[in-house]
Amino acid sequence: MGMMNPVAIAVTPILAQAEPALLMSLLKPLVMVVAVLAWARMVVVFDNDMVNLDQPRPFWNGLQLASGLLGFGLWLVLPMFWSGMTAASVTIGAAASSYIYFRNGKAPIRNRWGIDRLLTPRDWPATSKTKTGPRPHINLISGTGKLLDVPSSQDPLSGPHHRLEELLGYAFARQAQRIDIKANSKTAAVAIWIDGVAYPQVDLIPTQAVAVIDYVKHGAGLNADDRRRKLTGTLRIDTDQTGRHELAVTTCGSMRGLEMMIDIDPSQRPILGLDQLGLLPLQKSQVEAITSQRKGVVLAACPAGHGCTTLLYSLLARYDPYTTNIITIEQQPLYDIEGVNQQQIDMGASAEQLNSRVADLLKQAPQVLMAWHLINGRVARMLAETARNAPVYVGQLQEDTFTGLREWVRLIGDRQAAADALVGIFAGRLLRKLCTTCRVPYTPDPDMLRKLSLSPDRVTRLYKHSGKVRKGHRLKICPDCMGLGYRGRVGVFEVMSVDDQARRLIVEDNADALRGHLRKQKTLWLQEAAMAKVLEGTTAISEITRVLGQQAKQVQEQPA
Repeated sequence: MGMMNPVAIAVTPILAQAEPALLMSLLKPLVMVVAVLAWARMVVVFDNDMVNLDQPRPFWNGLQLASGLLGFGLWLVLPMFWSGMTAASVTIGAAASSYIYFRNGKAPIRNRWGIDRLLTPRDWPATSKTKTGPRPHINLISGTGKLLDVPSSQDPLSGPHHRLEELLGYAFARQAQRIDIKANSKTAAVAIWIDGVAYPQVDLIPTQAVAVIDYVKHGAGLNADDRRRKLTGTLRIDTDQTGRHELAVTTCGSMRGLEMMIDIDPSQRPILGLDQLGLLPLQKSQVEAITSQRKGVVLAACPAGHGCTTLLYSLLARYDPYTTNIITIEQQPLYDIEGVNQQQIDMGASAEQLNSRVADLLKQAPQVLMAWHLINGRVARMLAETARNAPVYVGQLQEDTFTGLREWVRLIGDRQAAADALVGIFAGRLLRKLCTTCRVPYTPDPDMLRKLSLSPDRVTRLYKHSGKVRKGHRLKICPDCMGLGYRGRVGVFEVMSVDDQARRLIVEDNADALRGHLRKQKTLWLQEAAMAKVLEGTTAISEITRVLGQQAKQVQEQPA
């Protein structure tokens, strides 16, 4: 702490002036040294707490410093050693009690300090490097609805419970989607995923990480001793700050170690309509034209974690499940869609078993079909055959419309058959949205704008992330994004409408001519759609550079 050096400097001369009789005693100097160290430890704890609660550090640290100097000075000056110690205890205790009384008035009831909260067990650090704000008090509720007891400070489970509180407090305050915990015999790591970005936390040692995993498994009703098999369970959390949350827990183990993935509130993620995805007005009209054909294959191509499932579900939402026979074929349904026949397929099955299962489902004559990341050549050809009479939406883990097209042609094995089945291809990415509370405007460099075919006269202001807001003369962490600079995500898309001319060029394998034809149709590429979000202030150039990589490598954010 920045104020410890002045304390050491101030206390040292006082000790040097101590009476010889005092220094000749072995017990008395030892008692005083222990007292000084205990006081220093208390001041460090107070200072960390001030940072977490955003309290006025100069005032309270100054008060603790003054009380320490006065108290230890009285201890040395008073003729009776034990009388001096009493005077020092009263002086320092009064200042410490004043701070505790003050901070307890600012903290939630369940986060107020008692004597047992001042010193945290050394093996379980009280704060992480990225932590902001006090950790919430949590109650665990098992999948059967049983309220689990909160471990007392003497309980061996208090350490894992305390660490889980910190992780969940950080995650809930920032609307995180997932927590990952990994441990092996030598290392352990914890990361919290917020809007598609992993934020590493202070790592635990392996035994601590395993203890947290076992504690969560116990709460979710899973066998903590079963280290190898993949186990899934649910756990509900009641907090005094953000209310109730549902955690979907998945654990597995191997020779490499243990892993736990905690999905936060998975059932509360809404199915978005096309208006909410982030489509630009021209793209929305293109999507509506493609999906109104009521037959043909529509490919949805996105990298992992960039909303392909959300896009597919949004397309399905255009149909009435009570008047239309809708079937989905998925590895793991993300949402339960009322009225939709959602079929889960084990990807560990053999190709013959997979083909047979899909063939049986297609015998049900779906009027709308969705297949997500389940394709081999045989299944692709069955889907193409079904698309003669019904719209078929096929999800792919691909980078853009052209890589999705190439993969589809490869699976079908016949360019003509592949082209005949297609009516459209959508590609998408998810970009983090700038926090509108703390985003910072800046004037972009004219040369950069010209490289992007933008007019410096028309684009005079862009935005970048900050994470801080000004309050008076001080910069404080933004209360909305909690210092991240971003809050939420928006989709950007590339929409390829496959008409007769496009099919002919696909059969001819003429990619350059196909690009020219799509440009005549006013098709926007991913980086162009992303730049539109930059120009409207939704995201930053640095974000599209991060997400699109080589596709946006020429774009560099300029300083303010």
